[in-house]
Amino acid sequence: MANIARWRAILVVGILGGLLPWVTLAAPSPMLDDGRGGDYQLIRVGAGGDYAQLGAALAAAPPGMVIEVLPGVQQGQWTIDRPLVLRGRHGAVLDGGEAGSTLTITAPGVTVQGLSFQRSGLKPIDAAILVRAAAVMISGNRFERFVRGVVVDNGANVMVTNNTFIGALDDMPRERSIGIALLNAPSVRVELNTILAVQIGIAIDNAPRGAVRGNVVSRSEAGIVSPLIAGAATILGVTATFFSAALCLPSASDVLIDRNTLTENVTGIKLAGSARVTVQGNLIEGQRGDGLLVHNSAGLIVQDNRFERNARAITVGGSGALTAQRNRFDNHETVLALLAGDAAVTLRGNDIVRYRVLLASEPQAPAVVWAGNYWQRGWPADWWQGMQLWWHDRNRDGFADQPLMFDGVIDQYPALRPNIGVQPASMPATNPALWLVALVAGGLLAGVLIRQRKG
Repeated sequence: MANIARWRAILVVGILGGLLPWVTLAAPSPMLDDGRGGDYQLIRVGAGGDYAQLGAALAAAPPGMVIEVLPGVQQGQWTIDRPLVLRGRHGAVLDGGEAGSTLTITAPGVTVQGLSFQRSGLKPIDAAILVRAAAVMISGNRFERFVRGVVVDNGANVMVTNNTFIGALDDMPRERSIGIALLNAPSVRVELNTILAVQIGIAIDNAPRGAVRGNVVSRSEAGIVSPLIAGAATILGVTATFFSAALCLPSASDVLIDRNTLTENVTGIKLAGSARVTVQGNLIEGQRGDGLLVHNSAGLIVQDNRFERNARAITVGGSGALTAQRNRFDNHETVLALLAGDAAVTLRGNDIVRYRVLLASEPQAPAVVWAGNYWQRGWPADWWQGMQLWWHDRNRDGFADQPLMFDGVIDQYPALRPNIGVQPASMPATNPALWLVALVAGGLLAGVLIRQRKG
């Protein structure tokens, strides 16, 4: 009996020893430290990796796996249908072959980072990355030669951050090209992306409680747009003019547009049919058309922005309400343009300097409430006006005691110094005592020189 038991033990050890190499080879990869006290499994894809093709790795990967794409080009279209991390080493490229969406995400909890995407499909329904799930992170990727970069369609709590989108570098953006599009996507955060040379940088359609923060959009037709326009065949088609009310989809509501940089576009921000949108802390500079274009939108707060060198700083049309406060408007052809409608427009506590036309209004345009703004059209004429206003500030609160009336505008209590603490470089100090001393001293000196010459 003892011999039988001993032979049984030897047999079991032999079987386990024979299986061990096969178990090791079957494992996708070793367990690695994730830097947070836990472990993760890693699959490498590409030449010299665990799999040569990304499709095979995605099919084999269990949930929670990290798939790392090695340098080189992977061509095709792929779907991620389970939570995992897809990341790329420097030089890893996913090439869509100009057909369909390159990467489609249908599972929550997916992260895509560090990859380069190129040649996604050419149809409006195609995207380099199409997100149709919640809690997805798209970070640190690069997109080139696309019609749609990242599209979040019916996905919630998605983060799109620190990506680079390069459209047409020859200043001819692809027709209907969009860097990032949010469609029926609540609580999405679009942050710190760089978008260059597209038709629309960031498009928002029915994306409540979202935030668009810290992005840079340049050399495009429009920086940030809400809504998209529905074409005849697809929700993503942009085939009509922006203000075609019959084609407007549900628009932005409860959205924060914060600290973005919009430079050298045709239009900085377009909002139509929006509600409770806050536009704050942005730099909107050098637009060839409108810095901010608003139509039929209510509850808009525009504050603490810098509008510089735009053809028109703000254009408002239709119904709704807009309050602009603590903004700086500097060096504009037209500061405010009003289209026909009954919108309620208030400009309060802004600095309005160096402009050619203050207010351009169509017939039946609404009246504007101006209050507490600081004015400087140009030096030296406005300096004499400022000197006069200083004597009307008896309580020394920094606001004139009497309204200011010019160019068809009545400001009920104009500010006598900049509201946002920026003294225009072209304007001299407006302390009347200093200028009185300078004028008297100059007069005395001139009198002495004249007497010397006569003597």
